[in-house]
Amino acid sequence: MQSISSEAVIRQHASQQFARLGYTLIDGSQEERGPCTATGRQSASEVVLLPRLRAALQALNPDSSNALIDKAIEALTDNRSLLSLARANEQIYALLKDGIKIDARGQLVTGENAEQATKARQDTHKTLQVVNWKEPDKNDFALVSRFWIDGKLGKRSLDLVGFVNGLPLVLLEIADSDPQNTFDRIARDYKTTLPAFFWYNAFIVVADTFTCKMGSLTTPWEHFFQWKRVKDERESESTRLNTLIEGTCQKERLLDILENFILFDTGKGLNKLIARNHQYLGVNNAISASSATTTPSSSSPTARISTTRSTETFSIPARLMKIPTRSTQETPGI
Repeated sequence: MQSISSEAVIRQHASQQFARLGYTLIDGSQEERGPCTATGRQSASEVVLLPRLRAALQALNPDSSNALIDKAIEALTDNRSLLSLARANEQIYALLKDGIKIDARGQLVTGENAEQATKARQDTHKTLQVVNWKEPDKNDFALVSRFWIDGKLGKRSLDLVGFVNGLPLVLLEIADSDPQNTFDRIARDYKTTLPAFFWYNAFIVVADTFTCKMGSLTTPWEHFFQWKRVKDERESESTRLNTLIEGTCQKERLLDILENFILFDTGKGLNKLIARNHQYLGVNNAISASSATTTPSSSSPTARISTTRSTETFSIPARLMKIPTRSTQETPGI
């Protein structure tokens, strides 16, 4: 009973922090056996909050017809079960970053036909935005506690799930035990029984009473890392969950990490890489420092901050070209 009580307290405190960050709180605990009224889903097998996704797409693309909105939803919720989790996640990530391109015939423009379609009908393409990157408050942020999903081997309850525009981007699992045990449950159970949920995942957080770590869906446990500072590398370190939430889940922060500090590497299979705490702060503080003397064009080519481990290179896409670059021998956030 003590561990259950402790987990509940951590979950409650985390939920309150998300509320202070402007997230809409949704209690999904009643959906274990009843209808999915709280989340607006037709059934517990759905991992996307379709009413919120539709409303967000309509708000972000006010000139798009209902038919185009339907096509965008279809692209985002298409069955990707024949792909690996990493490949499916990469496809969704591309749609989030680049938008959903639809040609004059109402057909989705994918990587396979994009070049040919662009040459033939470039002026008739319609690109629907899934996320408003420049204005975070124009997006819909929600946190569902006790998110029940009906998977391959029955229902599973996820502790806290952060949604942006109806898409489940952040998974936060809490246990009053070794966080590695929580990681193992996600790796061995959830990824097998709830694969569709991870098609959308930006990052995973595992936490106990005193500490927490984060990583991507492809990150092995030994490379899960802590987020110890919020604004500056000179801050005192904190391994508590509230520091990680503040540092990664503020609306602007979450979108910044998603847009600029994630990449997919094919060096040794397909792996999703996330910048570590010091890398994120270093890049953004360098951008802030350089802005006093330089105002680069928003259309400048992408700059890269690189770190190396053995023979692998981890490049963090920076948002601006003319910023100081550095190279270290530190372990990348994989």
